[in-house]
Amino acid sequence: MAPVRVRPGLAADLPAIHDIWYRNEVADDPQAPAPGPVLSGFGYEMEHGALSVAEDDTGAVIGFGGSVGWDGLRGRLTYLADLFIAPDAQSRGVGQAILRALPLHAGACCVHASTDLRAVPLYIRTGMLPLWPNLWLVGDPERGARGLSALPGSDLDLVEAAADDPNLAAWDLRSFGYTRPRDLAWLVESRDAQPLWFRRAGVTIGYGFVQRRCPESLWRPGAWTIGPIGAQAPADARDCVCAATRWAAERSGAARIGVPGPHPALAPLIAAGCRLVYNETFLASPGAPLPDVTRYLPSGVFL
Repeated sequence: MAPVRVRPGLAADLPAIHDIWYRNEVADDPQAPAPGPVLSGFGYEMEHGALSVAEDDTGAVIGFGGSVGWDGLRGRLTYLADLFIAPDAQSRGVGQAILRALPLHAGACCVHASTDLRAVPLYIRTGMLPLWPNLWLVGDPERGARGLSALPGSDLDLVEAAADDPNLAAWDLRSFGYTRPRDLAWLVESRDAQPLWFRRAGVTIGYGFVQRRCPESLWRPGAWTIGPIGAQAPADARDCVCAATRWAAERSGAARIGVPGPHPALAPLIAAGCRLVYNETFLASPGAPLPDVTRYLPSGVFL
């Protein structure tokens, strides 16, 4: 087997990158939806994080990986946002070569691993360990209207926030633990995310975003994606996430949400009839300074 060449990704690589992602997403589905435009997240990783591509001996792109990183009070955390290999180039060491090229080895790192049985062992070999499942749910009022109406948080007021409200970044820093105003601005600009305040009896108990444009959701393009959402206490985090799910589903027809296993909103969302559509595994470096996922729900794009 010829050695794999890995280099930084270029704008000209984006169509090939998107095609590799799409072929992995749809697999052999005979009724696969159209691939849609190139996902803007790939370009974001290229510009503000790290994006590497692997080439074969003809110069064709056969795989890619992307990461983003943040600085916080407890150090730096790098998130492996993407790692995809062309179906006909898998099991040839391409993924390992890409991982070696990304900035995952200087400090703490983490990833959401797919259901591919090769993914978790690959990340364990890089030094990460599995911590919890991350369950993707879809809430649909037509299939579970009574359940969604009975979710906790019905007493909360959801107030649309201005995207440039500096208090959003302050709440996000307390909940997420890292400074990332650029990421939040990208969610608003590229994902049409609506920032929200969650208030009970006039007191703000949490913040969050609902993404109204989710192009990577190939089978549910109209569904709105929940997250990030943070609160100061687990019970408040549960109520905020449930209230946001109901709010989004009522307005869009369906809400999709990636819920960490330890998050207190998971059980009531399942009880309300939200359907499990995908289950991935979250891994991280031992001792990595991670957000408290009993009080914080990731964005479903990065962390």
